[in-house]
Amino acid sequence: MYIPMSGGTDKRYVGGGLRLASGSAAPLRLDHGYFESEVRPMLGSILLKKGWITHDKLDAALEAARVSGMRLGETLLARGWLFEPELASALAEQFGLRYVDLVRHPLDPSAARRPRSQ
Repeated sequence: MYIPMSGGTDKRYVGGGLRLASGSAAPLRLDHGYFESEVRPMLGSILLKKGWITHDKLDAALEAARVSGMRLGETLLARGWLFEPELASALAEQFGLRYVDLVRHPLDPSAARRPRSQ
């Protein structure tokens, strides 16, 4: 499917080809599900899927990040819309890593003193 990148006249697309969600009486907003099938999922899609932010907050944070030059996660933290462990967990998922909360699962101090096995 071709998605116009700029200058198109199709009103369903915004800026770089992002689709607008439609089909409801709610105000138009960006369709954040558009990128769900990407190889590395977008951070906003992960946060929405987990229910940690709303579409409205994501839209506002994306705009604020664009204006300020901050990253999305930094913007969400600064506004108090997300906590650091949530952001760390979502970033780990985005990059295919396992997240371990060291506050909830502290390391065994004696493990650091053990000799490495060859």
